[in-house]
Amino acid sequence: MILPHMKHNLLAVILLGAGISLAPSVARAASISATLDEFTGADAQVNVTITEVGGNLQFALHSTLPVGDITGFWANLNPYSAGAVVAAAPVANWQFDENNVNNLGNGVLLNGGGTPAPLDFGVRFTKPGDGSQTDVTFTVTGLSLSQLENQTFGARIQAIGDADGGSSKLSGPGGPIVPGPGGRVPDASSTATLLGMSLFGVEWLRRRLAR
Repeated sequence: MILPHMKHNLLAVILLGAGISLAPSVARAASISATLDEFTGADAQVNVTITEVGGNLQFALHSTLPVGDITGFWANLNPYSAGAVVAAAPVANWQFDENNVNNLGNGVLLNGGGTPAPLDFGVRFTKPGDGSQTDVTFTVTGLSLSQLENQTFGARIQAIGDADGGSSKLSGPGGPIVPGPGGRVPDASSTATLLGMSLFGVEWLRRRLAR
């Protein structure tokens, strides 16, 4: 026999399960991170984060102390395929060309001792000229995150500190793909199963209460 207070508690548990299964899933974005250090020029460092956003890749670059204008970025792709960069500020131009991208124009190039260039694609940014462009974000379409996993990256920094500051060319390896926080989201079939079981429990309890 189910006592009245037990019936109410059981009903609450079943309804909670139904609510959980109806709740919308939260997208968990995978990402790749890298730290680039100078191979020539003034001391500098650039942190790179690449995140899947709506089927595209969002690149976020940050110049750590000493700060400076980020004017260029390069990367290898494995396997190679040409994508496209969304043409929005501060993007000035971009280029895809397997093992053939180095000089992006206007002094934004990756030559010098220790250079990883030529790489597979590069993006040139505007030049404030005063060291204020310490953060750059841009979006690339037509590529997958796996193509950038453990690949080589490069960057160009100018006007380090101020307009009279030095410049650097940087490189470094990208890391592995890191799943988004919270791990894998349950797939649609698992959610449907949980919902079905919850609704079955609601119907069973309704019949018991009707007796």
